[in-house]
Amino acid sequence: QVEAWHEELSQMKRRRSYEWSPTFTPFKYLEGSGGNQTQWLIEELCSSQELFKEGKALSHCVGSYAQSCFNKESAILSLTKNGERVATLEINLRSKNLVQARGKANRSLNDKEIRAVDEWMLRDPYFN
Repeated sequence: QVEAWHEELSQMKRRRSYEWSPTFTPFKYLEGSGGNQTQWLIEELCSSQELFKEGKALSHCVGSYAQSCFNKESAILSLTKNGERVATLEINLRSKNLVQARGKANRSLNDKEIRAVDEWMLRDPYFN
């Protein structure tokens, strides 16, 4: 299965690039105060190339989600901490649910990452 997945990603790189319009606007969340602030940013990835880069940076399979994003079944968002990619989020656009949130090599999110995602979901009009 791993070999098949690697082959699929390799083929995807050779295919034409998919692009789609965003569903979400970027969200910035500042945590802490003074010189001890952490900046969290959540931005939607809107092309097969962006998904591939995210998957490569975080060592997971998000690059294979281009078709479902293009068909507006899913939205994939990148969570960064002070400009560094730390996690990837998948929203099911039909149910309006967060269905996956994974860090590097599919690790679970830590408490601070969960707090940033919660703040986003509380404030974004899409979920309200």
